[in-house]
Amino acid sequence: MTVQYANQPYAATVTSACDAGRYPNGQSTDADATINVTSHEHRESINDPLGNAWYDRRGYEGSDKCAWDFGTLTGPDYNQTINRHHYFLQQEWSNASSGCALHS
Repeated sequence: MTVQYANQPYAATVTSACDAGRYPNGQSTDADATINVTSHEHRESINDPLGNAWYDRRGYEGSDKCAWDFGTLTGPDYNQTINRHHYFLQQEWSNASSGCALHS
């Protein structure tokens, strides 16, 4: 049996590498930075669970093509609303639009 897992850093401990600087859930909430990097890695684990799937010419997986590209804000500190909750998430590659996109 193959077991998939990720060893994610706690984003608050590596703010220079993992914190986008927007906090739709309050400055005191470290969850915002953690959700952002986790959503990126979660999508990669779905699209490439064994680490041997699609890569572009530069060696990027789909999520890497849009890493740290957040697109347009839809509120003061967020770009995504899911079930009435606000998030600030990196865009993800979309084959449908041949570019970075956010979907809810």
